[in-house]
Amino acid sequence: MPEYSLRIPPHATSPRIARDFVTSVLHAQQLADIVDDAALCVSELVTNSCVHAAGTGAGLLLVTNPVGMRATVFDADVTLPVMKEWYDAESGRGLWILDSVTAGRWEGRLVRARNARAVRVRAMTARVGYRAATLAGDGCGYAEPDRRERGRRGMSAQPVHRDGPIIPMPPLTRDALREAVKRLSLVNLPQFDLEAGRAFDQASQTGSTAPLQLFLRRWGVFVAVERDPARAARLHEAERISQDSTVGEAAFRAAMAEINGILREAEQEIGD
Repeated sequence: MPEYSLRIPPHATSPRIARDFVTSVLHAQQLADIVDDAALCVSELVTNSCVHAAGTGAGLLLVTNPVGMRATVFDADVTLPVMKEWYDAESGRGLWILDSVTAGRWEGRLVRARNARAVRVRAMTARVGYRAATLAGDGCGYAEPDRRERGRRGMSAQPVHRDGPIIPMPPLTRDALREAVKRLSLVNLPQFDLEAGRAFDQASQTGSTAPLQLFLRRWGVFVAVERDPARAARLHEAERISQDSTVGEAAFRAAMAEINGILREAEQEIGD
């Protein structure tokens, strides 16, 4: 499998340079259908490293195959990333983006540095693509649709109610949210069911309700956004801009601010 590497300095421009690098590699490997998701994931990994690795810089390793890509960022920070039960306006959103885009196929671990017996470095890995169930390891029995296709097909299928939400905000229960997802974006229903199963399994294994609460809040925000066509359209456009490697830094930051603002609105809507 082809491998590509990039040395990343601790600089504000590094996430954008990493996005451009990933975009070039995937286009060259004829993996254009995963470019947007892959560039977004790598941008989040590199941003995390620039923020937490105390100015030491990092290395990026890309491994591709005919159906996907594995990206790993290595740095000197020995603190592994932990996804919080919820994120706020200041921190935590990056891991949520990573988890959503990769469908949970990311991890952080400490590994031994090359040519060093004692030195350990942090490796953060995300997998994008690998959509066939046998490759994804999901055991779900269906191919995972492209994230952009899921969102846009779902939006185009729903009637436009420009004067307000399509449906009332449902209570944060599995059945109520499932019915809402079914009505608002049917193409997302398999992903909802997959994540519901994972959440219930994790809750059973750990004896904690945290996985269920996390699942319900995640999909509560999704429903809160998608039930309002105007708000959903704003979010999808901001996401498109944020994933476009050709836009300038100002446009990227404006798009991310728009995304954060919309998600804060949705969070307030679903309550505590």
